Amino acid sequence: MPSKLIDPNSKLSDYGIIDAYTKDEVDNRIVNIYKFQGRINSLPSSSSIGDVYILESDDCSYVYNGSDWIKISENILDLSNYQELITENNKISSDLINDAGN
Repeated sequence: MPSKLIDPNSKLSDYGIIDAYTKDEVDNRIVNIYKFQGRINSLPSSSSIGDVYILESDDCSYVYNGSDWIKISENILDLSNYQELITENNKISSDLINDAGN
């Protein structure tokens, strides 16, 4: 058992931790890892870092790292409905919030 209680108002730096991310920084890094762009016949010569496409010819997902396309899945990860799902979930959430206010 610790000999000293942890003060809820303390900061990580109070414990000698100086290189930690905040919750918001972690959340933003996770959310912004991959951005699904769609299914295409050929990969563009360049794109934004984190853009993901499914290549029609091999049905594999590729992510752009700033200079090259990297295969991240082989017929395992189909993100083609991902954006529709997020949009639908957001619509449902906003509908519930709007209904709750009435």
